[in-house]
Amino acid sequence: SAGANGSIEGEAQQEVAFEGDGSKVVAKPADGFYFVAWSDGITERERTETKVTASKDVTALFRRMLTIPYVCDFEGAKLPEEWATAMNGRYAQPWLISRSPRTLGDHLDGYFMVVDSDRETKADFESTLYTPRFTVPEAAAKRGLTVAFDLVFRDHTEERANLFLEYDCGDGWKVLGGKITSMTYRWNLNRLLDKSELVGKPYVQFRIRYASKWSYWALVDNVSIFVTGEPKVTLTYKAD
Repeated sequence: SAGANGSIEGEAQQEVAFEGDGSKVVAKPADGFYFVAWSDGITERERTETKVTASKDVTALFRRMLTIPYVCDFEGAKLPEEWATAMNGRYAQPWLISRSPRTLGDHLDGYFMVVDSDRETKADFESTLYTPRFTVPEAAAKRGLTVAFDLVFRDHTEERANLFLEYDCGDGWKVLGGKITSMTYRWNLNRLLDKSELVGKPYVQFRIRYASKWSYWALVDNVSIFVTGEPKVTLTYKAD
């Protein structure tokens, strides 16, 4: 299915024989929008189900392009309109907005995003949180971009849960700065996207990808994206 921001080309509802194949469908964004992913994590716009053994209901996610600098603190108590989440795998858990501490007391300010694999001992899944897609500012092609956010990432053991910050500039998703190390306390993560990755690119988008078996959780808040080394300006108010 799709909403008002795009449509499905092809047969949107298909009756398929057990272990049979479906027909191709394509996610088509409306003017001014772009395709993020399908709700089960597939990022290609075209898809065809093969050897089907169970019913499936997936949604094509479309969002509007935004500009940089950008800040999001999730205090609207719901996922901001231009963000998106997708997940796949056994007992997959979505990214959710919350203000409740985890069972060990982990929390961030006010409302924050959380993905929790502690809920299901048989968990083995990926869950991805997508930022909006942005036009690349001219200054970013000269100085690069900085992505910063507050984070708590708790893991049972190394390699049981993995967390990555990734980016896409129109040529596929890439990891930015390597795997994020598990930390049991709050800290502010900063990653720099080099200017060479942005020259001549039509857009840039980021995502936080959590790949986990049964483990603890990751919490994210206060996301900011800005041109690296952007000069500061001063506003002065006087009364006369």
